[in-house]
Amino acid sequence: MNQSLRKPGLGTASQAFRRARECDRLAALTRDAQRRRELLRLKCSWIQFAAEIRSNEVVRMARIEDRNTSALPRPIDTDRSYESPTEGRANRNDGKPWSVMDIVDLGNHARAGATAREAAQFLSRSGTVGDVKATAERRGLRLV
Repeated sequence: MNQSLRKPGLGTASQAFRRARECDRLAALTRDAQRRRELLRLKCSWIQFAAEIRSNEVVRMARIEDRNTSALPRPIDTDRSYESPTEGRANRNDGKPWSVMDIVDLGNHARAGATAREAAQFLSRSGTVGDVKATAERRGLRLV
């Protein structure tokens, strides 16, 4: 994160979005083209700042949850009706602990409406689709 963004008092992501909306409102009211461009540039930088805050919050929460659930036993996959012949083979990440980036990628796939099998293939965990589904459920993500 940029050092200038860490200054105290810049606020939360919702405050940054509020500031972006205010810049947008002011840009719509002004008649000066140069000032409008400046306000719209400022709006974009507030949105980028808010997105960076949100992304850091997601990573931080994933790390906290990893610490809290790393000792829990893995659930047994009983539903194998969705597997293709290639899914029985072990992939590079099958059985490995979940990294923070894996959790972020899983969340992105869930938001994009991917199936559990598609997410497992992307994460190189095709042999453990049930583990991918269970992890998504523990994190409150919905895979199709």
